[in-house]
Amino acid sequence: TVSNVFLPIALIMAIKFRYITIIGILILSSVVLFGMTHHKSALFVPIFVPLIYVFLKMNSKIYVVASALLIIPLIGIIEILYLNGFAGGGEAGYLNSLIIRRVLLVPPMLDGLYIELFSDGPKYYWSYSRLTLGLVDKPYGLPGPFLVGYTYFNDPDMSANAGIIASGFSNFGAVGIVVYSLLAGLLISMLNSYGKHIGHEFVSAVSLS
Repeated sequence: TVSNVFLPIALIMAIKFRYITIIGILILSSVVLFGMTHHKSALFVPIFVPLIYVFLKMNSKIYVVASALLIIPLIGIIEILYLNGFAGGGEAGYLNSLIIRRVLLVPPMLDGLYIELFSDGPKYYWSYSRLTLGLVDKPYGLPGPFLVGYTYFNDPDMSANAGIIASGFSNFGAVGIVVYSLLAGLLISMLNSYGKHIGHEFVSAVSLS
């Protein structure tokens, strides 16, 4: 809640009103949070959230935003060509490892594993959710992310977190995907409404994490 909600909002407001001291305190707080939790989002918030805000403030046209997003995988390709052609190494570089792999490749791979696993097995029907009040039997001894991590990666401590497709399917099959997609669409519509009143760049930046 602190790193994903409070810090982005406070940081963008501090940048907006140019409170330099508060900006420094918030960045230091993010570093301390990372040291306490080892969660990467706490460290990336003070970097990416202001960058997104400033970029959208300067370039609000959608084709500029789309072009900027296309540049990221192009840089990833250049990094691969450089490391394999000139540096002589076969391993993925920092950009491909941290951004391309985790943002573009891992999510659809996990979607496929979830659909494969729960196509033949029983669904969760939100048995691990507070919404069912513990009235629905848990078909497995583990929540979905840990079950997938153990089944496919043989790691009982791995939490293979996934998005709306995998989570929806593991809970209620194709109907679950539709339900989660509708909820995601409603959320985006709500953020868009806020953006019309207080600025799309502000809403986009603070809701990024």
